[in-house]
Amino acid sequence: MEITSILMMFVPTLWITGLSPAECTPDLVSCRLWADPQMPSLFMDGDFVIGGIFSIHYYTGSEQNTYTRRPLQLQCAGRINFRHLRFARAMEFTIQEINNRTDLLPGITLGYQIHDSCAEVLMAVKVAFQFANGMEPFYNDTDFCSKSAAAAVPALVGETSSTPSMSMTRMLGLFGIPQVIIG
Repeated sequence: MEITSILMMFVPTLWITGLSPAECTPDLVSCRLWADPQMPSLFMDGDFVIGGIFSIHYYTGSEQNTYTRRPLQLQCAGRINFRHLRFARAMEFTIQEINNRTDLLPGITLGYQIHDSCAEVLMAVKVAFQFANGMEPFYNDTDFCSKSAAAAVPALVGETSSTPSMSMTRMLGLFGIPQVIIG
């Protein structure tokens, strides 16, 4: 299926919201993310930001854990998977083409956040939670962490491998975020 038609399927779902899992601390009375956010490889702001996740690198770099400090954030390493890089660039190009057309989505600009999963389930699930929660380290400064927050992305494209896709789909379904798998 062509990426343009895949992205156009998401237009009716641009107003989906979901619940945000968070940790509450009684003395701070705020909600915070449990880990540092993973920065996207490619991004563009817009009125609605569509998420993308592709296995652009083949694996993550590893470090010897000493258990004396917090582990470093996962980093992608190794050779580049040019097939998945083309998928990511095709998504970027398609969104830019939709934005350049005046007959499609007049007055609305689509954006994107494209992440590299490094062909790792752990990285794919971490980014999927980030798509559901957003990248702000602190949010919801009310008395309780029960307030619903809007999902960071209304829809997700990508991750062609079945194991990470199934893990992400199960989690994203809880937040009402549709995922289209390509490849």
